[in-house]
Amino acid sequence: MNPKNTPPLLTPEILEFAWGVLNRWLPKEALAVIVRLMKSRQTDEFGLDPNLVWYLRPFFEFLYRHYFRVTTTGIGNIPPAKPAIIVANHAGSVPYDGVMINLAVYNEHPKRRPVRFLVHDFAFKMPLLGSFIS
Repeated sequence: MNPKNTPPLLTPEILEFAWGVLNRWLPKEALAVIVRLMKSRQTDEFGLDPNLVWYLRPFFEFLYRHYFRVTTTGIGNIPPAKPAIIVANHAGSVPYDGVMINLAVYNEHPKRRPVRFLVHDFAFKMPLLGSFIS
């Protein structure tokens, strides 16, 4: 279900429209069920679900490229193989900075290194966001 060379069938524009419709018309509990259906139950040793990443990447790519218009500097400071810690300071209650850093490393770093998140406990209790990250 997650072929590496197969692009997602949904364009960022369609995902943006669909997300807006879902957010306005479906109860939050229904959105949590949809998220659970996208998850594959196959995770790596740190809990990353590649199937969920494959489904959600187009939506966050849209935010990365068109909404936030992220520009990346200093990507060369991330080593190609050794462990590294990337720290971001975010303002507000929804921590999009971690996802944008993840996409920046995926899109810009020559090795496309995986980025893992350290999340405060309150995020697991947030409506909808808690469904994504638990």
